[in-house]
Amino acid sequence: MIKKKLKILILSLTFGIIISLNLSLSHSQMLKQGIGIESDVKNKSQIVHYNEFNNFTMLKGHAAGVSDVVFSPDGKVLASAGGFDRTIRIWNTSDCSLLSVLNGHLSFVYSLCFSEEGLLASTARDGTIKIWNLTTETVIQTLPIQEEFCNGILFSPDGKLLFSGEGTWGVSGSVRIWNRTSEQIIQNLTGHTDMVGAIAISPLDSRILVSSSRDRTIKFWNTSTGDELRELVNHTDNVLDVAFSVDGKILASASKDETVKLWDTVTGILMNTLEGHEEVVQSVAFSPNGLLASGGGIFFPSWSLNDAEIKIWNVTTATNLCTLMGHTNSIRSLDFSPNGAILASGSEDWTIGLWGSPVTILSKDPFWKTTSPETQGMNSTVLNDMTEYIQRYFTLAHSILVLRNGYLVTEEYYQTDNHIYSRDCKHYIYSCTKSITSLLVGIAIEKGYIDSIHQKVLNFFPDRNISNRDSRKEAMTLEHLLTMTSGMDWTEWDSPSDPANSYRLMVESPDWVQYILDRPMNFDPGEVFTYNTGGSHLLSAIIQNVTGRTTLSFAQEYLFDPLNITSGDFLWLQDPSGIVRGGSGLYLTPSDMVKIGYLYLKNGTWPFNGKQIVSAEWIANATRYNPHLGSENLYGYQVWFTSFTDCNIKSYFAWGFNTQKIYIIPELDLVVVYTSDGFDVQRLIRTFIIPSIFPPVCPEQTSITTTLSSSALSTITSMKNEQNTHSDQTSRGFELIPLLVAVVFLRFWSRRRKT
Repeated sequence: MIKKKLKILILSLTFGIIISLNLSLSHSQMLKQGIGIESDVKNKSQIVHYNEFNNFTMLKGHAAGVSDVVFSPDGKVLASAGGFDRTIRIWNTSDCSLLSVLNGHLSFVYSLCFSEEGLLASTARDGTIKIWNLTTETVIQTLPIQEEFCNGILFSPDGKLLFSGEGTWGVSGSVRIWNRTSEQIIQNLTGHTDMVGAIAISPLDSRILVSSSRDRTIKFWNTSTGDELRELVNHTDNVLDVAFSVDGKILASASKDETVKLWDTVTGILMNTLEGHEEVVQSVAFSPNGLLASGGGIFFPSWSLNDAEIKIWNVTTATNLCTLMGHTNSIRSLDFSPNGAILASGSEDWTIGLWGSPVTILSKDPFWKTTSPETQGMNSTVLNDMTEYIQRYFTLAHSILVLRNGYLVTEEYYQTDNHIYSRDCKHYIYSCTKSITSLLVGIAIEKGYIDSIHQKVLNFFPDRNISNRDSRKEAMTLEHLLTMTSGMDWTEWDSPSDPANSYRLMVESPDWVQYILDRPMNFDPGEVFTYNTGGSHLLSAIIQNVTGRTTLSFAQEYLFDPLNITSGDFLWLQDPSGIVRGGSGLYLTPSDMVKIGYLYLKNGTWPFNGKQIVSAEWIANATRYNPHLGSENLYGYQVWFTSFTDCNIKSYFAWGFNTQKIYIIPELDLVVVYTSDGFDVQRLIRTFIIPSIFPPVCPEQTSITTTLSSSALSTITSMKNEQNTHSDQTSRGFELIPLLVAVVFLRFWSRRRKT
């Protein structure tokens, strides 16, 4: 009997093991399938080769999504619109070098087009159409947009007319025809019930223009008579782009409904519907040899990262020849070079993709030399723990760079929900701009443009009629602006959403400088610290007044060029009057932010060329506590102060909104740069960076330093354990299956014996 039971037990265990193995195998197969899918995605992220598109590179430099790309008629240059960065970049297509950056628009730049003679037109949310001479890099004409948006713009073949596709969201859409000489609207083509998304001129007849709209329709117009010739309706959602084939016989339309439709332009008949995009199709373009490119991605303004695709189609057979992958966000615009050799793609991922065998790009070596942390007396384990900690918990972080003794020991870039950050990405540094404006004031004094910080502010503006003028305003000096003790009535920090917020009212005013100068006085200058971006903007206006040039031009010659910060590496926005924004508005790469910090650290000397960029005396005064402020507001000349650890290690820093920071810690020969959409870096310095230094910077606090490092290590260990918990529990579950099956089988057999 015992032997029989033993046999049954062995049989049941064997049966359980077989089931367990099958389940484990199924689980393993599921994992393998998952890996297979992942591998599939990785394969898709490479170019599916087609003879004409066998190379790929990225142009980087815009500080926001690229809203439009367009080749010049001769194909020698490519123009790109930076959308939110408000700039237009001009690229040399032979070597991909940056030729120029055009600044002039005050808001989002939507679209671009070239005339046959090489003039460039641009439209923007600031309500203007600008026409540029690229040789002189100047605006030669400015036309007013009539509706809220202008998403399409084209020159007539002879360049005498300009077409603008305009509209107001959900209300109306129209195409306006401008006489360029008289700058008058000679035709207003109305009929769309929503905003115009794109326009195109027929190659068969230059009098025929096509417009697409958010109202899901495509209209053909006779531009000479203003008559609507035909309306095409078949898309089930917004029509975002249209393009003619080179012979003009086919019109392609891209839609939010995830399809591309091909129309016979003579009959208006729908020839075919191209399907294959899994997301919105935002752009289409024909090559000279008749191929069609279409670009997809999640519809703006959704910021989620997505696997945007470019598909190349044979329109005759309606087949997809290849899919180009590489962008990480929506493809906003496509254009072929005139000879068809290069396809350019502008994306929300801030880059321009170039596809085609002749494409080459010049590499740029990083400026800073890197070294192991240990070489510079820092513990690499602790610093690695910090970068992993940021990845795990600081989900809004963009970058962190740590410079010790002039060497980069940490350089990390992160991915957020809407962007993958890299060394090439410029950041809007917000009020960190103030600390750079301070340097420029010091340089202007040293160059003799300004006598001293004790000059009266109003004396710099003799031609202005200033309101609320009194003895207190008359006594306001340059130093009071630098230390934010001007005494003027200014509300900025306490109520950022208040309609009466001074900063907000300044930005909404047509003349920022006048608004600031007209503010009434609340205190005697030098008495009270009041955070005031307006005062910082006045510093820039003063630099422009005394030098006769823009603050940007002055900065480029005397600050940026000596630090090897090239024109392609920064952006600096202006106010409506053309005054460079002294209190904000500067875009820099994190690497160049480190240069600013290092210049402060080295007391105004640039060690790499031995030049004294700004006087040591200025740095000393700028980084000294303002005696008027007391301990509550530790502020110098547009810089802040703090200290770390019980050893009272002193630091000063530039501080921008959403935690853009440049920390300078002189006694440790440290510069720390951090960019983000939130989360402060100060505790990272306190918890990781300073404790990583050896020998300990606070000998009497060795145990505290060790504890901090151990704590950091234990935090990361617990995170790793947490990640492995699920898989461990799953494994243990499979291990118990044989025993559970055996028990169930035995109970079943026992009951059956009893019955």
